[in-house]
Amino acid sequence: MKQQLLILTLLVLTFSFGAKNVLVIESYNAAYEWDADYLSGLKSTLGTAYNVTNFEMDTKRIPPSEFQNMADKAWKLVETSKPDYIVIGDDNALKYLAPKITNNTPPVIFLGINGSLNNYGVVGKKNVTGILERPLFQSSIMGMTSILPNLKGKALILFDDGTTSKEAVNSIFNNNRTLQIAGLTVSYKQIGNIDTWKETINNADKAGYDFIIIGLYQTIKDSNNKHVNADDVLAWTSINSKVPLFGFWSFSVGKGKTIGGLVLEGVSQGNDVAEMIKKIDAGMSPADIRPLAGKKGHLLFSKSELSRWKFSLPENMAKSAIYLE
Repeated sequence: MKQQLLILTLLVLTFSFGAKNVLVIESYNAAYEWDADYLSGLKSTLGTAYNVTNFEMDTKRIPPSEFQNMADKAWKLVETSKPDYIVIGDDNALKYLAPKITNNTPPVIFLGINGSLNNYGVVGKKNVTGILERPLFQSSIMGMTSILPNLKGKALILFDDGTTSKEAVNSIFNNNRTLQIAGLTVSYKQIGNIDTWKETINNADKAGYDFIIIGLYQTIKDSNNKHVNADDVLAWTSINSKVPLFGFWSFSVGKGKTIGGLVLEGVSQGNDVAEMIKKIDAGMSPADIRPLAGKKGHLLFSKSELSRWKFSLPENMAKSAIYLE
């Protein structure tokens, strides 16, 4: 028995030694559902032929003054661990790490990028490619109008004031304060303080909004400038909103959260990055792999929230939707 265990241990060690090493540098942290999802997709698609480790910059919970220091620590890990591949998750990590990337750096594959690649200085770098993230804005709004009866004509999108939110707003609104979509005037607010967030939710009905789309809410702080737990923000919002809540991202959908909608999710982006790594491993140059927009998303709804708001999905939507609970 001991001999069998020894042989098994040696086999595992031998296999691990021959595996390629992938370092994931997260803008956020592995407990954040978006990160957990794309890490899951990445690892499952790569399989055991790759060792995946990660570094958390945690920029949704630390002040911006610490971002550069965390980026420096991440790059120090690159220099000491010498990974075969570097995966950069989301805008903050790419923004602060892009200046450090040279053509001698191991292949870099990004994901979850809302901003323009031109702004980050990676266009033209031969060893960089990845996945862009674009909220499914117009399609989401049009889908919501088919669910809601007796629309008054106004919708609000709420974001926190983090980097990803700013880039998402820029890509959606393109310097406009409002947009006209499917007969609705759609506006947005970026809010960094929990008291302002609560005031906006409490007054949404009086302000004439038919519904609110919850974008991102993970960087909100209290009056003492301390980070407010994101789950608490969403739970309070769900309980107190007098107008229906929908979501752009899968992590905001569920009982005690939002009703749902046409959402983005992280697993598919992790899968896509893994496929890019495999192509590079097979001899393809990152320069020959064009950055891709993330997959089109899927309809995801909470049965509990649909029931609570007494909504029914149109037949064509109901057939293709995925349901939680």
